[in-house]
Amino acid sequence: MDSMRKLASVVTLALVTGLATACDEEPPMSVAVTSPVSGEVVTVPFEARFEATVPLGTSEAGLHHLHVWFGDDPNAYQVVEADAVEITIAPVGEHTMYVSLRNPDHSSTGVETSVPIVITGPAE
Repeated sequence: MDSMRKLASVVTLALVTGLATACDEEPPMSVAVTSPVSGEVVTVPFEARFEATVPLGTSEAGLHHLHVWFGDDPNAYQVVEADAVEITIAPVGEHTMYVSLRNPDHSSTGVETSVPIVITGPAE
């Protein structure tokens, strides 16, 4: 009977430890472009919307933010500190909009996404 109680205690301890560990783990970070959608034709200026699994805000507040750019130059990015932004400058034509989730110090979290879109110039 004592061995059954010891076994039950060990199993209970293992379950509680496993649950505590699982609860302490943070979900993986992710970011998605919710607008524009793949292949959409947009006219500058246009609104871009994002969904991130971490709060977005200013670096000064210690929050994550996004770097958004078009084409092959990730150094020509726009900092986005919210889930939506008006894009006022973008190259005309078929381009890929890249989005990188960044730490408060601008280092990469390793989480990136992209969406191909067609950009037209401002309406006249």
